[in-house]
Amino acid sequence: ALNAPHVTLMTEAEATNLVSARAQLNQEVPAADKISYNTLLVALTARALREHPNVNARWEADGIRLLAEINIALAVDTERGLMTPVLREVDTLNLSAIQRGYGELAARALAGRSLPDDFAGGTFTITNLGGLDVDGFTPIINPPQAAILGVGRIVEKPVARDGAVVIRPMITLSLSFDHRIVDGAPAAKFLQRVQQLVERPMALLLRDA
Repeated sequence: ALNAPHVTLMTEAEATNLVSARAQLNQEVPAADKISYNTLLVALTARALREHPNVNARWEADGIRLLAEINIALAVDTERGLMTPVLREVDTLNLSAIQRGYGELAARALAGRSLPDDFAGGTFTITNLGGLDVDGFTPIINPPQAAILGVGRIVEKPVARDGAVVIRPMITLSLSFDHRIVDGAPAAKFLQRVQQLVERPMALLLRDA
């Protein structure tokens, strides 16, 4: 990571539909299987990575390698520090499977019983500091991955809509990327796609074209 030229891009997304989608989903599942915001963000990010494969890449000695699998590491705060267990092929999983998969990984990490394989093979990382009242930040890339998405809290803010000021739940998304692997414009397009999917999460119902 010391050799990786870090660049961080930030944008805000309106979270009205994300909040609504989560509330609707959680009316359909048992209390023990409630869908978290992280699960929705992982699913949305996996779709954006499928559409922007140049971000799902790693730096290797002989150059840049685009990766077929989408294995997302999700940062978990434990007594032993920050850990990033990896759920594999998240783009092939439904929301309940994503929720259960990270739940099992996080439980093992918090209990100090993680398996070596729990941290292997990550192709992209998400770190959510919203629970600590953080908005935007500059997350540090997890090498040899190309990029990491930082997620802030959902907070109500005054925003301009159709010439009027209204209150909307907003969320800040921060993308740090290795400029050797991804140029600024493709990284910005990827972040823009994550923003769009946060604002219209019903897109997850559409099968890939």
